[in-house]
Amino acid sequence: MEYERDKETYFIRLDRGDNLMGSLKEFAIKEELNSGSLSGIGALEEVELGFYHLKDQVYQRKIFSHEYELISMTGNLSLLDGEPFFHIHCVLGDDQYNAFGGHVFDARIAVTCEVVFQKMNISMERKMNCDI
Repeated sequence: MEYERDKETYFIRLDRGDNLMGSLKEFAIKEELNSGSLSGIGALEEVELGFYHLKDQVYQRKIFSHEYELISMTGNLSLLDGEPFFHIHCVLGDDQYNAFGGHVFDARIAVTCEVVFQKMNISMERKMNCDI
């Protein structure tokens, strides 16, 4: 992982084999960040996505084992129990040009991943909402 900063904006490049969520958390800790937004493109593999079922209040999880184009990734950073927590959704594309997506639980970088992170100067803490 390499990154550069321009005022409140960071450009992050993750490399083949890097863990997406682990690398982003490492970045947030190193830069002492606790809120912001991100977007990204690239290629992922071993992607664990989720779909949230509101009625049952549970995520349906599925692992996608092949290489996929990361067509779009968007998310935010907040704190959860005092630790950086990235909430990310993405759209992936397969080699048949099918697109699908969901909530990202985990992924490994297949080729590269280019992320733009916009720092916010506020403190956001995630809290449980029993209604959802």
